[in-house]
Amino acid sequence: GGPGGAAAPWAGGFAPGAFGRGTSRPFFGGAVGGGAGAAAGRGSAQLSYLATGWLTLGAGQFLCPFGQFSERYHPSWINRLPNAPLIAGHDGMVPTAMVGVQARGGVQVGGSRLNYALFLSNGPELNDGVADPDEAGLLHFDPGMDGDQNKSLGGRIGFLPVPGIEVGASVMSGKLSGGGTSQLTVDFNLLGLDLSAQQEVDALAGRVRFDAEFVRADVGDTRYLPVTPGSFTFSNQKSGGYGQLSYRATQVESSLLQDSEFVVRYDWLNLPTGAPEEDDHTRVTLGVDYWLTSSTVLKIAVDRLQVVGEPDSNNFYAQVAIGF
Repeated sequence: GGPGGAAAPWAGGFAPGAFGRGTSRPFFGGAVGGGAGAAAGRGSAQLSYLATGWLTLGAGQFLCPFGQFSERYHPSWINRLPNAPLIAGHDGMVPTAMVGVQARGGVQVGGSRLNYALFLSNGPELNDGVADPDEAGLLHFDPGMDGDQNKSLGGRIGFLPVPGIEVGASVMSGKLSGGGTSQLTVDFNLLGLDLSAQQEVDALAGRVRFDAEFVRADVGDTRYLPVTPGSFTFSNQKSGGYGQLSYRATQVESSLLQDSEFVVRYDWLNLPTGAPEEDDHTRVTLGVDYWLTSSTVLKIAVDRLQVVGEPDSNNFYAQVAIGF
């Protein structure tokens, strides 16, 4: 696999989904995970109930409604690039899927629209460094793991002032227990902001789309490697995000250009000073997609990853993704 939970340089995506209704209101939805890197294999399977036109209740394993990437863009046939943003990788900050309950919906506010999602789910685990000192301080999100019985509470609010533009704010908080033999328990908080905008631009003869996301994570003070003489502590705060721009020439006569999409993403991850892994990451990824159908895409991309104190690395990716 590539850095930051990136897909392997040669990879395929497969993301089938199944949805059905038992009656007019309850319905089941599920999808096999087909995302990049850490997102791969993290699907969903939940039972939902349409309570009103503005409220749907759900229970099971569902994609995390924090920010936009995990829930909306991580499937390989939707993600415009073969790799995932650094905030969604192995050392990332946002879970892909979770097990729990959620309530969500949307309402019209004049000429604008507001959507929301609230959830209660299994919480992450804090790596206390006992088993793996190099990963001390990392949060591990596994939807099937809940050994400490701690839960996470969170949600997202999105606002669409006009069609094609959405801004959102997310929060997630709870208590953490260590993954080793220690009995540490600390609080954690995730805060996120996101933006999505797309527009047909006649001057460019095509459609331009911009997506951005910022996440900050705060973990309470504790001691890592607590059962050894080498225990230590640090301020466990980190942040990261990405900005992604894509262009598709929808207004030209050439079918080759109409079905091609050009993508660039800049992303970063700022790690806490004093942690075993404290070197900041920045990356630029350039990609070209060719859409065979609306849900079948061929992708090639290159990236350049810079980690403070280490040589730069370059990766080439080729991916075929099919969604249905």
